[in-house]
Amino acid sequence: MRLGYRIFIVQGEDISRLSQRDFNRFYFRLEPVLEVFSGREIDIATVIYSLDGRKPKEVLRIDLQRCKVKPDGSIDEDHQFEGRRLIANRIDLSFANSKPAKSTRVVEAQDRFDERRLAARHCPELSGVVRRKILNALFS
Repeated sequence: MRLGYRIFIVQGEDISRLSQRDFNRFYFRLEPVLEVFSGREIDIATVIYSLDGRKPKEVLRIDLQRCKVKPDGSIDEDHQFEGRRLIANRIDLSFANSKPAKSTRVVEAQDRFDERRLAARHCPELSGVVRRKILNALFS
């Protein structure tokens, strides 16, 4: 099965396509490509789909992540690092074998706060309206 992907910028219920070249320059090379969104947070949707010839056949997955854009139009590396750290902490928890003692009176809430911070600041939910707009843009 051959796969493809497209990238969209989501702002509220509006979407705009971002070329793979510009996304790579913004996300991986840290170049100031998104001056239009400078100083704001944007949601980036990555749509992964199977191909029939060169056309999208079936959507396999849509991932959404929030990025901060610095005033010059480049990605805010500190915000991205925070997201990676929070994800790494979640992974560590899933592999942890030790369980806290039941007799302690201290509540360890850092994990709960990190989970909420990850959801609120880095992994937003994709609304049904935006999902439909992305699918329409992909298949039309």
